[in-house]
Amino acid sequence: MKKVSYNLNFGLINLSESNIESKNKIFIEYLNKKAIKRNYIDEEDLEKTRFEFMIVFEDIPIKLKIFFAQNFDDLINHYDEIENLDVIILIFNYSNLEAIDSLNPNDFTELKRFYTFQGSSILVGIDLENEKNTSEREQIRSKLIEKTKQLDILYAYEISDQNKDISGLFGKLFQDFIFKFQYTSPELFDLAKLYGKEIIEK
Repeated sequence: MKKVSYNLNFGLINLSESNIESKNKIFIEYLNKKAIKRNYIDEEDLEKTRFEFMIVFEDIPIKLKIFFAQNFDDLINHYDEIENLDVIILIFNYSNLEAIDSLNPNDFTELKRFYTFQGSSILVGIDLENEKNTSEREQIRSKLIEKTKQLDILYAYEISDQNKDISGLFGKLFQDFIFKFQYTSPELFDLAKLYGKEIIEK
């Protein structure tokens, strides 16, 4: 059987100046649980900026590369390694609103131009501690939506429940690309689905 899979490159820019590794870790922990294959062994590898996973989502095998960065220039400077981005995720912590305030639309436009980016973009606010009261959370959500429009980002998203919300985030993004895959390459899509079922059976 021809082993057809879908390849996706994710660029995750963590805008928080503190606890950067811990914020990256919640994404890696989720993908590690879902992965059929992965390219790291233990906790020490979590300091890396690149991870690779093989995931089967809705019977479609997805080869996923995750590139972590702290700013737009990090992704631009590693172009030779990355070459293509399908998803750009900007992450900020609810306890560090300066990070979202400092986002420059021109810098984001330059990143997209550099990569000739035509994929999905998403601005994610993380509030796992749930320290904000209702009024504060609504103000932050309004700022999240406002910045999403200003940067011309496709989605705004909030993570307050680590397992449920991260699953929803990746599920939405995977579904978008699987729909595109099915529409643009129906024959390869069918082959990929057969391969995905074979992987699951094994």
